[in-house]
Amino acid sequence: MKIIRDLERNIVVVVLLIAGFVWIADAAIDAFVFRTGSFLDLAFLRCYHHELFARLFFIAVYSATIIILSKHEHCREDQERRPYDRGPDR
Repeated sequence: MKIIRDLERNIVVVVLLIAGFVWIADAAIDAFVFRTGSFLDLAFLRCYHHELFARLFFIAVYSATIIILSKHEHCREDQERRPYDRGPDR
């Protein structure tokens, strides 16, 4: 089952990359578009509670979507690999 372990490891890497991107992008938008503070404060030093909850919500939604899509793709690939089983011929 090495393929499944590799798939799960790749999912974790993708989720972590997207989580980091969402966190940085949200802080950048708040800092440079809405001018609510400096980028470092908004990203790391002084993260407000509502920003923290919004970022974690977006990360959770993206993570769940990636996991669901990858599991669906894995099941589809398994079905394509197996020959179609019709049962006993009549």
